Amino acid sequence: MKRIQKIGLAGQTVEFLREQLRAGKWAGKLPGIQAMATQCGVSHDIMRAAVLRLEQEGWIVPGGDGKRREAVVKADPTQRRSLRVMTLLAMPMEDENNLLREAYLKMQALIETDGHTCRFALKTLRDLKLDPNRIKRYVSTQSADAWVVVGAPVDVLQWFADQTTPAIAFGGGSLHIRIAGTGSLLLEGLGPIYRRLIDLGHRRIVMIATDLIRHSTVIPLIREELAACGVPMSNYHVPEWDETPEGLQALLANAFHMTPPTALLVQNSNWLAGVISFLAASNLRVPQHISLVSLTNDPSVAWYQPRIGHLHRDHMEQAHHVSRWVNEVARGKNDRTFRPVKQTFIEADSVGSPPRK
Repeated sequence: MKRIQKIGLAGQTVEFLREQLRAGKWAGKLPGIQAMATQCGVSHDIMRAAVLRLEQEGWIVPGGDGKRREAVVKADPTQRRSLRVMTLLAMPMEDENNLLREAYLKMQALIETDGHTCRFALKTLRDLKLDPNRIKRYVSTQSADAWVVVGAPVDVLQWFADQTTPAIAFGGGSLHIRIAGTGSLLLEGLGPIYRRLIDLGHRRIVMIATDLIRHSTVIPLIREELAACGVPMSNYHVPEWDETPEGLQALLANAFHMTPPTALLVQNSNWLAGVISFLAASNLRVPQHISLVSLTNDPSVAWYQPRIGHLHRDHMEQAHHVSRWVNEVARGKNDRTFRPVKQTFIEADSVGSPPRK
């Protein structure tokens, strides 16, 4: 062990020992006072005074009854450890829209730049059928110091919040749970869209959404907005469907067969091509025959004509929120704050009045 070159007051020895303990140079059972004094090149009395001081500060636990003293590992707020961060996605990366894929990869890059590791779990919430028991079993098989959970329902996030391993929700239903989170509040984003469509005279508004959204707190909001204009909500407004290209075409065919909607809200921009191809094959024009709104601001949306109304939000801001949270966890702080990302409804050219009967 490195010797103290200049022997002075016990305080100099205290600082030296404190740095050695902080760096892990001494861990577990400590040598006796004389052995430590010899290693550091100070007198027995100075070492004894330094050790007593560190006992008072909580760095060393007294032995007593002939037992050796023991070093205590203390968190240093100025230092941080390297974490193994695991991300549990809502669905396979290739099925996400471009903006979210870029945000996940940006998040990974930011976390790893700060000296941590960040991996994506091989299974997703979709693979695990959104089943809390399956998710619990799978998570228990993974080695992680912190979890990023993407788009999870309330019951799953509550389970993560109850665990000792820190977790942050990237989107999903985290607002009323004591778990760190970041995301846009879809409840706030949908309200202006529904109110605008209703003001224009729309009543047959159909939202094409994931199973997660269909079983979330968004549904009561939609029910409330429709009830305000005298329309009782049913499965017609947020239908169940098989989330495949074939399932999308079947959903649209069924929706337009009996009571054609006058407005479509599409949660995932990847589905827009399928929706627009169906409308074109059915000789339905936007917005003359039907209004169309994307619930994401994926760059691909800008290529459609007429310009499609959409919710604008900055997913990269979420990536930065997660990165900062990981660094706080590495410093020993388990922050459980929800940090919202602002979103704005851009009406564009695809929203108009419903066609006259």
